[in-house]
Amino acid sequence: MKAIIVDDEKNQREALSGLLTTYCPYLQVIGEAEGVESAFDLIRSHSPDLVFLDVNMQDGTGFDLLKKFEKINFEIIFVTGFGNYALQAFEFNALHFIQKPINDLKLVAAVGKAQQKIQSKQQMDQYKVLLDNLDRRHNSPDNRIAVPIADGMEFIRVADILRCESDAGNTSLYTKDGKRIYTTRHLKEYERLLEDYGFLRIHNSHLINPGCIKSYHRNDGGSVVMSDSSRIPISRRRKDSFLDALKDSGLI
Repeated sequence: MKAIIVDDEKNQREALSGLLTTYCPYLQVIGEAEGVESAFDLIRSHSPDLVFLDVNMQDGTGFDLLKKFEKINFEIIFVTGFGNYALQAFEFNALHFIQKPINDLKLVAAVGKAQQKIQSKQQMDQYKVLLDNLDRRHNSPDNRIAVPIADGMEFIRVADILRCESDAGNTSLYTKDGKRIYTTRHLKEYERLLEDYGFLRIHNSHLINPGCIKSYHRNDGGSVVMSDSSRIPISRRRKDSFLDALKDSGLI
């Protein structure tokens, strides 16, 4: 999980960061902010899973920060020095919070609850994709696949995938909008997932969407240029099957 710490006191940020390093090593603190405006910019640019949010800061409150977002797509752990009466309000609303000074056991418990909600949301997203795919006809290009990434899952329409490239046993997926998505799955797994959608394995390291081929070249053993202008080599042993597939699809 990626996390951001928002607190106007530097020593409080450093203390919390140190505790997280010690007791929650699976959590990566990717940034810190000291106020509402700087936190807003940091969250928008880094898309954290979790935000540790001070309630009272010099340029406003944590609630002022939250009001700036049209949609809050990250979990929040409030870090507060409020008294018992105010803490009860947090509890009644089932919000994650830890009280200053921070107790390491309560910190671990709050992070654990937030992690469960994050994982549950990812699981619900996967179920939604499954149901959406089932509602469509089999092998529709509008179907989406779940691609595991460093901090969760990304759901990509099959029609938006330009090509897949093997990367030291892992795979990079390239989409029509120029995005590169790195995943730890092997290229063979994406070949199996996408072959029914017409994707072609033209090289040990390359799987392509034939609908995105811009041109084919016979020289130097054969290659294709994709719609993103990338040139992909065709291995000798796959060349005949590649040309047959193009003929069957009516592209040549």
